[in-house]
Amino acid sequence: MTPAARFFRLLPEMTLAFAVLASAVCTVLFFRLTGYLPQPFVFDTNDTFMDWFNTAYWANNQGIYDVWRSIYPPLSFAFLDMFSLQGCYLQSPFHARDCDWLARATIMGCYVLNVVLAWRCFHRMDQHTATMRGLAFGLGLPLLFTLERGNLILVALPFFMIAHGPLIRSGPWRWLSAAVTINFKPYLVMPVLALAVQRDWRRLELAGIATIALYLVTLALVGAAVRWNWHPTPRTGWYFRARKYGMKSIIPPATPRFLRSARRRFRCCNSCRRGLSRRSNGWCRWRSAAHRRLRWQPSPQAACNPRPYRRHACPRLCWGPIS
Repeated sequence: MTPAARFFRLLPEMTLAFAVLASAVCTVLFFRLTGYLPQPFVFDTNDTFMDWFNTAYWANNQGIYDVWRSIYPPLSFAFLDMFSLQGCYLQSPFHARDCDWLARATIMGCYVLNVVLAWRCFHRMDQHTATMRGLAFGLGLPLLFTLERGNLILVALPFFMIAHGPLIRSGPWRWLSAAVTINFKPYLVMPVLALAVQRDWRRLELAGIATIALYLVTLALVGAAVRWNWHPTPRTGWYFRARKYGMKSIIPPATPRFLRSARRRFRCCNSCRRGLSRRSNGWCRWRSAAHRRLRWQPSPQAACNPRPYRRHACPRLCWGPIS
């Protein structure tokens, strides 16, 4: 292909990329004149990044599903709990936004990662148009709006490109990435359902199994929310302490009766040697005997009662919210 023919072939791509760049420049000029961003951005300047920090606030506090009534899958809270500073979420999400530098860095890092991976996808498909399409993708208003809101689609989008793009050919990585995208944004199940139209049943089944397995794992992590911290005591040496949530948080209030009984059993006894009801005595004795053999002292209550041990460090596992 001659250079002139290639130029005329790329002319529509360059025109559209220039239009997207012009729209980004107009957005910046509008912000400098008025002090807020134009549509489709939210005009409330105090609400920037709050899609991220409102969710991160509940990821670092109790009451995700029973108080806040969230419909987010548990993977979102597990991820935000991992990439946030817990000490910044003691007051409000707005205070956390000013305090949590790790979350702000994660938002910007996800944005840059999205642009880089999108350019790689475009480069795999067409080397000549990759730069213009990558520029349009990175400076387009949809992705800029997502950045301004701090929406979790920033985290799901790299996995979406891995699952459905030309970056990776390996099947397991694509199934796992599809499971991550569905657990972040459930409506992204629609591209996976396209495999049924293609009659690719094996990929569809494996993606579904990976999705359910990831959901159950993250549900257990968010429900128990075990944060392992070492705490010294004068009598017992070092022991583990699990913070924030107990098993009560793993089961929302609107659950069947047989699951509510499981929730009550986790509060059945003060120590694993004294039950509060006849129904829980056998369970507590069994759990106590099992853990004594392992030299662990579990306590389902909020505060663990210290018990004397030998002089060597004996780890102690405490379940439940720590006051």
